[in-house]
Amino acid sequence: MRALLPLFLSCCFVTEVNAQVVAAPRGDYYMRSEHTNGAFNGIHQLLTQPRPGYIRAVYCDRAFYVSTTTVLWSEQEAEAGRRLVIESNYGRGRELFCEPEAAMLKAENLGISPAEVEEIREEEDPPTDMRNRLRTIRDAFKDYQ
Repeated sequence: MRALLPLFLSCCFVTEVNAQVVAAPRGDYYMRSEHTNGAFNGIHQLLTQPRPGYIRAVYCDRAFYVSTTTVLWSEQEAEAGRRLVIESNYGRGRELFCEPEAAMLKAENLGISPAEVEEIREEEDPPTDMRNRLRTIRDAFKDYQ
């Protein structure tokens, strides 16, 4: 009986590294950030297919393709104590796909290679100054009529 215990434990407790990762079903996916009171804070799109400039990241045992900005943003949101959820939208409205644990939002835990994590960390942080953010939004709608 004692000889079977290690075998049983090794079968039952699979680490994240060994967990099977499959592609997310096709559709539109977004990572949504909410304040502790449930108020909307921000959103980033997650892709199900590779695209130039995007990297493969694993959320909730599903593979998505995200920008490096999304990786840094999700880390910052989790560190700030905000709730992050992944939602899907198939034209019928938003549906909760999953809610990743805050610890799993670190770049090192997303299935990204160590070299890619280092590269992401060395990139310049996205602007956090509110004036820069508002200026970017203003410029985006400048020609809208």
